[in-house]
Amino acid sequence: MKRIDSVEVWHTGPQGHRQLMGQLARNSRGAIGFTIDAGFLETGWRLSPFFLPQGEGPFVPRFEAGQERVFHGLFGLFADSLPDAFGMAVARRSVVQAGCEAGALELLS
Repeated sequence: MKRIDSVEVWHTGPQGHRQLMGQLARNSRGAIGFTIDAGFLETGWRLSPFFLPQGEGPFVPRFEAGQERVFHGLFGLFADSLPDAFGMAVARRSVVQAGCEAGALELLS
């Protein structure tokens, strides 16, 4: 399975209008940061007013001891969109059935 080092994050509005919000990308240390798209910055929307700075990035989350595991190294708004333990088990099974190792499934996959 090819390693994915970046993904775009999009918002789809009620009328189907799509807006690029930014990009999640793995840095050279393996941490996943988020860069807000310049066009999205112009909208004035705040994705996470307390934890995700508004401006040029990339921004990598900082955690108290033990929190990184809870949030999988991501800002909370992205960690919240991940499957729960059962969903991850289903995804791993699907990856194995496709002929890949279960460990090949990563956060940006």
